[in-house]
Amino acid sequence: MQAKYDSEKALHAMNLDYTVLRPGLLTHEPAGKVELGITQMGAVSRESVAQVLLACALEPKTAGLTLDLMDGNESVDDAVRRVVEERVDAWTG
Repeated sequence: MQAKYDSEKALHAMNLDYTVLRPGLLTHEPAGKVELGITQMGAVSRESVAQVLLACALEPKTAGLTLDLMDGNESVDDAVRRVVEERVDAWTG
């Protein structure tokens, strides 16, 4: 956890476009709805992580955000749209 924190801290200090995705405990379940933004610890399917990664890569306005990801109640598209519109950022630096 310390190494992950240190790497995120260094990334935030650089002049780069980035999106940090912090998935919870990975499962082999099929993709489903998600909780994206600032969440409590939980689980998320690997397939959902892949879908959110792709959605974030295709949405340039996620640049600069750090996002927690767990299984939840929102579609991937709706969740990405919401965090972009609200500029939700889980980074607490």
